[in-house]
Amino acid sequence: MKPSSEDHLQKITSYNIIEDDFPHNIDFWQYHQDVKLIHIKEGKYLNIPKNGQIGTDNDKIILIGPGLSHYWKLNKDRLISEEKFWNTEIKVLQFRDNFWGEEFLDIPENQALKEMLNKAKKGLVVSGATKDCVAKLLGMTCFARGPKRIMLLIEILTLIAQSNEISEIAPEGEDNFWPNGREDERIRNVIDFTHSNYKRKISLKEVADLVHLSPQYFCKFFKRNAGITYTTFLNEIRIGHACRLLVKKRVNIYMVAIESGYHNFGYFYKCFNKITGISPCKYQQLFLKNSRKFA
Repeated sequence: MKPSSEDHLQKITSYNIIEDDFPHNIDFWQYHQDVKLIHIKEGKYLNIPKNGQIGTDNDKIILIGPGLSHYWKLNKDRLISEEKFWNTEIKVLQFRDNFWGEEFLDIPENQALKEMLNKAKKGLVVSGATKDCVAKLLGMTCFARGPKRIMLLIEILTLIAQSNEISEIAPEGEDNFWPNGREDERIRNVIDFTHSNYKRKISLKEVADLVHLSPQYFCKFFKRNAGITYTTFLNEIRIGHACRLLVKKRVNIYMVAIESGYHNFGYFYKCFNKITGISPCKYQQLFLKNSRKFA
């Protein structure tokens, strides 16, 4: 599975609406150039490197701009306490900030929109009455057709731009963009390589050689740019794949470990429990117990 860096938007529409209610534990890292308006209603949270977890409590609306890396994780505390990992609900409205033309945001009437979208490059959390209004409009976009779709999007963005119930995810002055220039290319190469090869053994030297660094310096380089160690990153990708196998293919747990890149079952079990909070067997049992929801 490769990270989401390509153009996701369908050519026949100006923006996409994605609804997710399936209990994958970890989705792949995303660092594409789209703007995303995300409503985390229940069950998961958004993880942004260097800034941690957003939406660990339910009902959050987040606007993130281009280049802000992120990935989804299941709220494992909820999984352990309630055993309801199937209760996940997320809506994502995804668009390019120039789909309406290069000059649209430069006209005087749209300066507030332009400033707000620029702030979204560091991530914005929408709260209070604004959140409730945006959630309602976001639901309406799922059924809108024709020009009404564009009108609803502009209405949503205008509400956010004019609201005082907005807070930035990133600390003031902190740069949350992917690194520029050569470092940008290096980190993307590492992520692409890892998503293409996580099912086999990957040595630290192999991945360090990929970006022409020593293993010791590579570890510092990756943590500085990703906010986590490379080992953690690799394990989260592998365990995310294991979760999908457990609920989709329902194969033997030992084979799940092998197909996810683990040849030491004890280490797989340890990593799975650390990341999800429960054992692979328990994870599969919880899904099977409630499989009718996804039949």
